[in-house]
Amino acid sequence: MKEAITFGDNFNDLSMLKAVGIPILMGNAPEELKKQFRRLTSDNNHDGLAEALEKNSMKKLLLTAFTPFDGERINPALEAVKLVKDKIGNLEIVKLEVPTVFGKSIETVREAIEREKPDFVLSIGQAGGRAEITPERVAINLDDARIPDNEGNQPIDEPIFP
Repeated sequence: MKEAITFGDNFNDLSMLKAVGIPILMGNAPEELKKQFRRLTSDNNHDGLAEALEKNSMKKLLLTAFTPFDGERINPALEAVKLVKDKIGNLEIVKLEVPTVFGKSIETVREAIEREKPDFVLSIGQAGGRAEITPERVAINLDDARIPDNEGNQPIDEPIFP
């Protein structure tokens, strides 16, 4: 977590900000919260995210999202990624549509990382029924599919990296 970077703008982000090595507070954060962190950037409406990434020598982002799945016509996460500008300030944004297929998805991202050599990767996903953006809280080394992927694969309790 020492190499992880996170952004926050209010007290609900406090535990996340304290958990990483590079916490960055947005300029629109409450003054009381600003006193707790030394890294501060512009607010949400003035490209604060791009400004902070540039200050931390991050020039290239690989932004990923999955193809539609489970019979859906679109994946809102992918549609949102498509709307992101290709460049924000000096930050180049490379967008990647990831196939919703076990095995192919990780290989697609790995190839893009090797080809593009991004400073960081941000993977956007859809969580049906959630009304807000939420970070993943738990990661386990298992493929365990509630529904089949787009090629009919449905692994259960299979190690990703044995």
